[in-house]
Amino acid sequence: MTHRFDAYRSTAQQTRGLKNKLLWALEDLGNKESSRESNRRVLLIAVILFFIFFWIMGFDFGIFFSSNG
Repeated sequence: MTHRFDAYRSTAQQTRGLKNKLLWALEDLGNKESSRESNRRVLLIAVILFFIFFWIMGFDFGIFFSSNG
């Protein structure tokens, strides 16, 4: 049974495993047909998750801001 959009997704291949899925996803991300807007969206999500992770870990973001007082 094939799903509706399997013809358009390269990650729906028969190759299994996390490494292969990640490689296929990165190949799709670098694909010329993908839009610049989608690449920006992925980058924005990654940056937000990065800062949330450091905020949860208790990273002091005060080092990025100057305090003259």
